[in-house]
Amino acid sequence: MARVEVDNIVEGAELFVSDVARFDGLAREAMRRNWDEDEYGARLYAEHHELSDLDTLLARLQLVRVGFEADEPDRFAVFDYTIGAELTQYLVVVSFDREVTDVSMES
Repeated sequence: MARVEVDNIVEGAELFVSDVARFDGLAREAMRRNWDEDEYGARLYAEHHELSDLDTLLARLQLVRVGFEADEPDRFAVFDYTIGAELTQYLVVVSFDREVTDVSMES
């Protein structure tokens, strides 16, 4: 996984904001890897929303928020994805520190 140097919140936030497309790609790669490894991440979200497979899920997911949590050591940046706020309250959340640290379904 790509390593991200995060020494302080301003520099870290600038890094993520200046290259959202790259981190979105890393997040989607992590969802793909997570599909078979963790039943509580992207797969759970897809099953909960009756989506047939990973490719369908990835095609429908939209990045809706990039947040920063400087006080959380494993969640400096979080990327929130949804198939539509009008369809569901649930999100696929990809957390980053120096690399992707977690993929989970949250509400």
